[in-house]
Amino acid sequence: MTKDAYLEGIEIYKLKIKDAEEYKKTLKEDYIESNKPCNIGDYVDIILCSERLVKNVKVCSFGILKDKKVCITSYKKDSKMKYITTPHLEIINKI
Repeated sequence: MTKDAYLEGIEIYKLKIKDAEEYKKTLKEDYIESNKPCNIGDYVDIILCSERLVKNVKVCSFGILKDKKVCITSYKKDSKMKYITTPHLEIINKI
């Protein structure tokens, strides 16, 4: 194998990786969009895994957590941003 053949092979490999990463990102975005429990900007009440009730919070983002379900991953309450790293049990009220 020549140096040029090697470098060409590496470039093809890098393009395939880039395409695969873009496809993975698109899959994730489509999955979140199709399965989100509410919309960004909605005000909701959430029961967290600790069974704590969090009332009247503004949804800021969604993500896929360890249980592979789409969950709220950040919200605002009293102008403070809060992040959720474990899946919440449920949204009990859309306000």
